[in-house]
Amino acid sequence: MKIYSQRATRGDMRRAFAGDRKEELRQLAAFLTGNKELAKTCMINACALAVTYNQVFLDWLDHWARRATIISAARLSQAQITQLGASYEQYSCPHSQHPLLTLEEIELLTTERDIVASRLDLLCRFALVMYGVENIRRHRRP
Repeated sequence: MKIYSQRATRGDMRRAFAGDRKEELRQLAAFLTGNKELAKTCMINACALAVTYNQVFLDWLDHWARRATIISAARLSQAQITQLGASYEQYSCPHSQHPLLTLEEIELLTTERDIVASRLDLLCRFALVMYGVENIRRHRRP
C-alpha cells in the first residue's frame, strides 16, 4: 500500500505533535495567540482535536497538525478575534488583491516571527498565517 493511500492512526496523529514538529507547532501557537502559556494549552487542545480526525492520510499529517493548531488557537482567542473583527469592519481594503507570499517571505517571517508578532494584532496574525502561509503551502505542494 502506498503512503498516500494509508490512513493515519491516532498514534500517528499524536506523533505528529512530537519530536521535531512539536517545537514548530508550539511556535505557531505562540505566534497566533501572542501568549506562550496559552500556546501550551493550545498544543494540548490541538493534539486532542487532531486525533478525532479519522480520514487523514499519512502524507497529510503535517497539514492536519498545523490545521488543528490553528483551530485550537482560534477557539482559545475567539473573543478577541470577534472584537477585532468588528473594529476592522469599519475599514475597506485599499487594494483589490492579496498575492500569496513567496517562499522567501515565509522564511523571513519564520526567522523574524517575534518582531512580526509584536507589530501585528491577533486578528492580523491569524490572517497572515491562514492566508499567507497556509495558503501557499497548499498551492505549492509537490
